[in-house]
Amino acid sequence: MVYPFVSVIVPAYNAEKTMSLCIESLISQDYPKDKYEIIIVDNNSTDETAEIIKSYSVTYLLEDKIQTSYAARNTGIRHAKGEILAFTDADCIADKNWLKEGVKAFADSTIAAISGNMLPYKPETWIELFQSKQNVLNHAILFSESRLRTKAASIATGNAFFRKMIFDKVGFFYDQWIGGADTDMSYKIQRETDFKLAYFPDAIVYHKHRTSLKELWKQYVRYGQSDIMIRYKYHWEKAEKLKADSGQFKPFYWRIRATIIQASLELVKIFLLFLITGGKYKTELSEAFLNLYIKTAHFYGSCKVAIKNKIPLHFFLPQE
Repeated sequence: MVYPFVSVIVPAYNAEKTMSLCIESLISQDYPKDKYEIIIVDNNSTDETAEIIKSYSVTYLLEDKIQTSYAARNTGIRHAKGEILAFTDADCIADKNWLKEGVKAFADSTIAAISGNMLPYKPETWIELFQSKQNVLNHAILFSESRLRTKAASIATGNAFFRKMIFDKVGFFYDQWIGGADTDMSYKIQRETDFKLAYFPDAIVYHKHRTSLKELWKQYVRYGQSDIMIRYKYHWEKAEKLKADSGQFKPFYWRIRATIIQASLELVKIFLLFLITGGKYKTELSEAFLNLYIKTAHFYGSCKVAIKNKIPLHFFLPQE
């Protein structure tokens, strides 16, 4: 097997709870030690993250000018020596064969980047178990036939490999977004170059899910923000046609109505479960509550970023 030199890049912000697990999994890769480097980019943490990073034989970098994970990733790219760049997050634990499996993709010279598989890491709390059941990190669905055909496949940087040269062709990650810039990068590669994206499920990392309602809320608010920004950037024609056909307010009304209907159904489900069972089926009750919770957070994030960026109401396209 050919072992290209790989730069592993990890953005980190207030990651003291998981940073050691992440780094130790990277140090323990079944890959020649002289064929990869580990770069951890501290995005201006205020906890013990920096001290933890510096206690290991890895490269520590600081990105304190722009407070986004994509700015941290860009800092890592600028300092990387590898021809292949591997990305994961500070709350992820890499399988020991992660690098070895990920680089296999690049035997195909037409592939610019890949996503690997993300699995839950030892879910314990009711919130973690719920997220595992939701399967929100299933990257396979981002590479459906329809997405590949329409050049809308999407790589998620929690588990991704890129040829370094592709950043010279399409530029770095857009560092002003707190989410969605990996989707933006994926679209640029497919639409501005002749390179392809692919999904390699044998390149595995394990993700430590959110453990509190506060963290879960922030996560889904970010998803909502990303959704609107990507739609705003890449669906101009569809949105303008929608505006011409339906007016400025109807698409927004449709999104509100769909959200209210979904929320109402979850509330009815919670009420009926409690009424019929007397609270006996706690798992079903908690899942119904969390479904309502994340839908509300997603919609709030969409509205928040739309108002902040003065995005027209007709960009609230119906969910696809």
